[in-house]
Amino acid sequence: LQANPVQAYLEWLERTQWLSAEELKQLQWDRLRQMLQFAYAQVPYYRAQWESLGLHPDRIVSEKTFKQLPVLTKPEVQRHAHALMTRGTNRAKPLIRLTSGSTGIPVKVVHDRASRAAMWAAQFRGQRWHGIDVGDKIAWIRGLPLNGHNRLVKMVEDTTLNRTRLFPHDMTLASAKVFYHRLVRWRPRMLL
Repeated sequence: LQANPVQAYLEWLERTQWLSAEELKQLQWDRLRQMLQFAYAQVPYYRAQWESLGLHPDRIVSEKTFKQLPVLTKPEVQRHAHALMTRGTNRAKPLIRLTSGSTGIPVKVVHDRASRAAMWAAQFRGQRWHGIDVGDKIAWIRGLPLNGHNRLVKMVEDTTLNRTRLFPHDMTLASAKVFYHRLVRWRPRMLL
């Protein structure tokens, strides 16, 4: 945790959560404007979409003008995956995460180490709100990637972060009973 950006993000989140409502709103607006500028400059899909609608991030100055931006749909993400990647993304070795596919088709999400660190930090902060700290025992009811390497990475993460897991895709009455008895013995602080 100390050796990667998760710690820095976590410290920032814990510091900014105590801002006043007005300060928080201003921070959110400033970060949104930065994100829009970045998306326009670095993501071919957004630049093309916004230009076709006559929109430019410099003109997004209020909630009203922000609402002019089109909503990105799941089919668009699936259809335009490459155009949604930022310029300079290492397409040979991207970090890939798949959604659960609960609507029928999983969506492939490509991200970098910084976005992954921000995601972990947000998760850890949310857990701290409930008195659960990094390293506390956690039980998950959650799948694992099918791919061997990604599956191994998740298993190592589970071990490192003191988690145990029940796989919903393979769940039977017998496996649920085994998991229940493991929970009773292990006594996790949280069940997700």
